[in-house]
Amino acid sequence: MEYIYYFDIAAFVIDAVVLVFYFLRMKVPDPQDICFCLMIADALFASFFDFLNGFLQNKGYTPVPLMWAVNILFFVFNNSITPLYALYAFLISGEFSKKNYEDRGYQLIATASMIIPYAISLAFVFLSPLLASIGKLNAVIFYIDKSGNYIRGNVMFTVLYIIAGYYALLSVISIWMNRKKFKQNGNLVVLLSFFVVSIIGLAIQTIWPNILIEWFCVSLAAIVFSYNSQRIEDYVNKETGLYNRNALPVILKKQFDSREPFAVIVLFIDDVGYLSQYFGIKQREELLKEIANSIKGMFYKQKIFSIAPGRIAICFKDYNEGSLQRNIGQIKTLFSERWIIGDVEKIAFKLYTRICYMVCPKNANSTDELEEIIEFIADDPQFKQEIINVDEIDWVVRKRNQKIKDELIKGVRGGNRFQVYYQPIYSIKECSLIGAEALCRLQDDDGNYISPDEFIPLAERNGTIFKIGQRVLESVCKMVSSVRNPADFGIRKIHINLSVCQSMQDIMADTILTYLKNYKIMPSLLSIEITENSFEYLPEIFTRNIKRLADAGVEVVMDDYGIGYSNLNYLLDMPFKMVKIDRNIVWTAIADKNHELALNSTISMIKDFGIPVLASGIETKEQAIKMSSMGCDYLQGFYFGKPVPEKEFLNMMSLRYRNFNL
Repeated sequence: MEYIYYFDIAAFVIDAVVLVFYFLRMKVPDPQDICFCLMIADALFASFFDFLNGFLQNKGYTPVPLMWAVNILFFVFNNSITPLYALYAFLISGEFSKKNYEDRGYQLIATASMIIPYAISLAFVFLSPLLASIGKLNAVIFYIDKSGNYIRGNVMFTVLYIIAGYYALLSVISIWMNRKKFKQNGNLVVLLSFFVVSIIGLAIQTIWPNILIEWFCVSLAAIVFSYNSQRIEDYVNKETGLYNRNALPVILKKQFDSREPFAVIVLFIDDVGYLSQYFGIKQREELLKEIANSIKGMFYKQKIFSIAPGRIAICFKDYNEGSLQRNIGQIKTLFSERWIIGDVEKIAFKLYTRICYMVCPKNANSTDELEEIIEFIADDPQFKQEIINVDEIDWVVRKRNQKIKDELIKGVRGGNRFQVYYQPIYSIKECSLIGAEALCRLQDDDGNYISPDEFIPLAERNGTIFKIGQRVLESVCKMVSSVRNPADFGIRKIHINLSVCQSMQDIMADTILTYLKNYKIMPSLLSIEITENSFEYLPEIFTRNIKRLADAGVEVVMDDYGIGYSNLNYLLDMPFKMVKIDRNIVWTAIADKNHELALNSTISMIKDFGIPVLASGIETKEQAIKMSSMGCDYLQGFYFGKPVPEKEFLNMMSLRYRNFNL
């Protein structure tokens, strides 16, 4: 038989090119991308040995030991592709997530299901020479005759098809169970195309065994795979060019697993929220980029992360107390100088910064604990000193956080610990209340309420935020559906907050729309408030969710405008129907004339885009009048009503036209 092996040559070249370019593109080696690289490398070697087998047989007589070696190596790589494909499908579907894998029984079953069939297939391959030597030709996968010709086993070769079919079935089950997630992130078509194209190649080669085309088809599917694989924006902050928060657990996992001490310095730039107010968005972004470049220049060998607006973490692999203090001194020196900003008129100013340092795993055993410490220090007003040593922190507060985490877990497991309160929203044009913002409240074992400022950040970190979000959404839907005609109560909008974590969920939009459909609620009655900080993480998923909701008629509101990146592009590119000014920005503008001018300019700009503005934190009549004079369309705060339970809210709405003396 004359073998046509040119397809194998093409497959080898394609796989090599894909592998090289993939390595150049891969910013962070996360598990699924490592698995993909192994798939391509496996296909590369399989196509090489497939070509070598065909080439040697075409030449005529070949030494029998060489043919045995070539074919054994071919089958080792050939048998590996379907397990790797199944593993890849499992990884991107989350089947091997930390939550699942903490279950010891699940861990054993999952590991056994992936390894045992593969080990059996390899055993048959390596036993083939021995079995052939004693004449057991019916028990071999293949054998080499005395002339050096490759001959496929009649019976046992079917075992390889069965094992390959088993892994294909595992992959299909995983894909089917997570099809909604795969469909939204674009992986469904890619995974299925790899599967289908590979099957086509196998079918052609089965019908015409002399045409070695199977691995060429696999290489074509690999090209599609590579285009849909890791994107730089998934792990890099586009404003600063630094790694973002998504990259933190992936990059530091190996460091934590080694248990070797390493240092982390966290830089807090507390003025970042006001930079755009004073200098404009473009100038602020250029300054942040300049800061990031300066830090990268100083510590070019280290891993540097932009984990939140104005928060930069630098990880030093080799811990040494003397070096750590010198590094802190370098950062202090950098920020002791004045920074220059402005295109036409150059302005020199100093930034207020705080430097926190810790040693891991002494102070933090995982990235979760590391992030918890950073959030804890960032949000707590007691940590305002220039240098913060984590060793000196009073961990009583951390114990309080642990208690809140326990309450969160109890709350999501059942009971009525979570309650939804409603804070009214006032329309200046209509001189009436037009709806409310739904706010979650958590009760502890003693019946005391825990502040959302305490439990929401912790819920985001331990994952309970997703259950809490569903509880709030369902409670709002029940309330609205219980009112025969919401318009009779003047309820035009109910606002619901979405956290950063919720915004990054592939199924976020589908979940919300499903609830609205089940409770027969018009999408236009719901407004989703999303903070600016959400835009930094997984922008493609975020954008897809936002546009899906907007297309369905749900109003999307940019929340807490002014405290994050305040990127003008987001307002222009995203279908926002309202902008909500953060209460701290409002209070600062009321107290300071310069801040008032900046806020007035900001509101005017937003209004020029045709987007209504809601000012939060209105506590007095004077504040209400001031924000009204600046052009705000809606107001919210204690002056119009504190958050109240559902029954009180509906009673309040029945008196919505009461005089607020504006």
